[in-house]
Amino acid sequence: MDLRILSDDDIIKLIKCPKQTINRSKCTPDFRHKKKNYYLTCKEFPDHQFMLYYRQNNEENDDYSVGLMVTFSCGKQLTLIRFNGSSHCHPNRIEKEVIEWEPHIHIATQRYIQTGHPDGYAKKTDKYQCVDEALEYACEYCNIQGIIKDSHYPRLI
Repeated sequence: MDLRILSDDDIIKLIKCPKQTINRSKCTPDFRHKKKNYYLTCKEFPDHQFMLYYRQNNEENDDYSVGLMVTFSCGKQLTLIRFNGSSHCHPNRIEKEVIEWEPHIHIATQRYIQTGHPDGYAKKTDKYQCVDEALEYACEYCNIQGIIKDSHYPRLI
């Protein structure tokens, strides 16, 4: 599959389609991060594999990322959307703007895919302030069931 032919509407459909987790993720620490990977199924796109990943820096609370990745049947992968913390500034190079030290959401767009930087676009957000809130918001936004037990209290199933 040539990712450059994905439209913004195609990307939104992949993000918003109903998905269900198929595993209970365990925290895997490494020298810098806590990591969790949730594997997902989607009836609407049975040939695609989805994964929600969770990364939290061990030393800096604002350095985290929760992202939704798809693997197409041809084996190519694309991070569709990523919910980041405020640990860094992010430049939107095409728009010539910078998000400064705020939580932000990277979303793949056709324009940025064509430049070779699929997750190069981001928008600032006030929907979360920590990694667990980002996980909860990602599950809600990306239509993922089976990870968050109660949306008011982000406990993992």
